[in-house]
Amino acid sequence: LVNTFTGTATIKTGQRIRVDATEGALYILDKK
Repeated sequence: LVNTFTGTATIKTGQRIRVDATEGALYILDKK
């Protein structure tokens, strides 16, 4: 993933995420 700006600050180690490349969206599945 590139140009997520706050992505590395928001996504925690071990969290599951889903990336939708068509929409350009990233979804956090585990809200730890």
